[in-house]
Amino acid sequence: KHALRLRLIALALMSLIPAAVLALAPGHLGGAFAILSHLAGTLVARWLFFAEAEHTVGLYYGAHDYAPHHTGPHDTGPHDTGG
Repeated sequence: KHALRLRLIALALMSLIPAAVLALAPGHLGGAFAILSHLAGTLVARWLFFAEAEHTVGLYYGAHDYAPHHTGPHDTGPHDTGG
């Protein structure tokens, strides 16, 4: 839900807004705004990439469900062997 929204924001900031700005306001000011918008979109896209990569890391290390399941105060998580 949030990932889709962030992808759309990144797409708009990286390509749609800069293209519209350059078409409507050519020149140094329009170019500067287009570059700043593209940079902001790139940051959103990179943040989303790293936020979603957390799940990939969990799969890489063998955790089927990356979220820890705590059942009590002495439980160490899904890798607790009980001994």
